[in-house]
Amino acid sequence: MIRGEIKLTPPQQLDGAQISPLRATGGPQLGDTMSCLKTIADGRIAFIAVFLEGGKILSYRRAVAYDRCAQADYAPLAAPPRPQAVRVKPARGKPTAKPIADPLAMPSAQPPEPEATAD
Repeated sequence: MIRGEIKLTPPQQLDGAQISPLRATGGPQLGDTMSCLKTIADGRIAFIAVFLEGGKILSYRRAVAYDRCAQADYAPLAAPPRPQAVRVKPARGKPTAKPIADPLAMPSAQPPEPEATAD
């Protein structure tokens, strides 16, 4: 869920990211629960506060001291799901394509020429 909803620039910042357990929000924080993301980009650690309401992401922003993200415990953020191959089934009940005859091999549609008579 986090990978699909959180848009960072560059998006590779989520590679190797870690996430804290959910905890209740308080005071000025949005939503009913929150989690922190710990990212490392260009050798610098950054924290992102993610706010949830009813299990859905409501908002996110760079963490501030009140969020206490620097003191949280972290676990690796799950890798993005691998795309699954899509199998296309042929439609049922539809006629299959029939081969078309070669138009050059078909007899001419012009009327035959009259035969010459011997006088």
